[in-house]
Parts: sequence; structure tokens; C-alpha cells
Amino acid sequence: MFKFLLNYLNFYKKIELIRFYMRDFKYQLEDPEPGTFIYIFLYSDFYFWLRIFFYIISVSFILFIFAIYKFIKEHESLIVFIYIIWFFSSLFYIEFIRV
Repeated sequence: MFKFLLNYLNFYKKIELIRFYMRDFKYQLEDPEPGTFIYIFLYSDFYFWLRIFFYIISVSFILFIFAIYKFIKEHESLIVFIYIIWFFSSLFYIEFIRV
């Protein structure tokens, strides 16, 4: 019983240490001190271009999702036909191939 309590307290201390580091990191991101790595990173050209790249990728992904939705709406009968073929193909696979 006592060993279990010690393990629990050690685990709780580790969790508190992780919380402290997370709060410290969040504070350093919000108000970095000049000369630190985070300050140099946040005001670097690399971070600027990284954010631009991330925004372009995310917008492209959203446009891709809308294009897929538009394709499904326009060719709904084709999609249903493909689903039916896929369903019967999977039944065939389950019945005859994986015996």
C-alpha cells in the first residue's frame, strides 16, 4: 500500500513538472526575452515563410475538400454505383479469397 502511494506521488510530481514546463513555454511564446531561441525563431524569416507555407497548404486542403464535395454532388449516381461495386467486391473477397 505504501509503495503504491509513493508511486502515485512520484507520478503526480512528474505531471506537475510537465504542467510547469508547459506554462513556462506558453509564457515564453507570448512574451519572449530578446536573445533567446524562441525570440530569434519568432522574428525570423524562416518562421514567416513557414507560416505562409502552412496557410497555403491549409487553404489548398479546404479547397480540395470542397472540390470532392462538389464532385460527389454532381455525380451522385456514379458514387452510389461505385459503392455498390465495392460492397459486392468486398463480399466476394470475404467469401471466396479469405477461406
